[in-house]
Amino acid sequence: MSTFEDQLESLGEDARARAVLAELDHAAGAACASCAAVLCGHEAMISLVCGYKASPRCLTCVAVDMGLDAAQLRDRTWRYVHGRDCFLQGWREASRREGFSMDVRPPCLWSDKFAAPPTPSALPQGNAGSENTPLPLCGAEQERAHTAASAEWNAGTIACGELILELRSRLGRLPTGAVLLLVSLDPAAPEDIPAWCRLTGNGLAAADHPRYWIRAR
Repeated sequence: MSTFEDQLESLGEDARARAVLAELDHAAGAACASCAAVLCGHEAMISLVCGYKASPRCLTCVAVDMGLDAAQLRDRTWRYVHGRDCFLQGWREASRREGFSMDVRPPCLWSDKFAAPPTPSALPQGNAGSENTPLPLCGAEQERAHTAASAEWNAGTIACGELILELRSRLGRLPTGAVLLLVSLDPAAPEDIPAWCRLTGNGLAAADHPRYWIRAR
């Protein structure tokens, strides 16, 4: 996670929202630090979420720097901000300022310019998912992964928005490469946990809901 998120942890809920809005005021309309394109408010939010607070960048440049497709990064950020109330307030404020409905995907980012690559209608037989999607583990593999875990956390039914704060803190206390076994009963976890890991650079070694083996970056 970004240093900015470290700072947010020490603030109350209202103060977090004010801090995010202040950063939105600072970055929206600024020039991208890489290509000098003018940033829209949502690109300012993406920079903030992804750790580019000191040098905000446009969606394309952040995606290139993180080694992601722009549409993938955009969609993952969309899901992530909807799990963090302070970031969601900033995202909605960006939409309000740009004249968009606050709860729809803003056209400034959801346009042909950032169209996602075509999705195959079906995966080849025997493929359970993309190369970035961990496959469910058999019993023996689960036991090996469990044994290799450096720490465990049973988050129960905590919603992903709150879970992510604690998850970041727990991973931050582990050395790089160590594995945390997370147990989450949140029904959104199968989508949100892999997206959060990809967004933050932490590795999802394996997943078999409700268990997630996460490798600290």
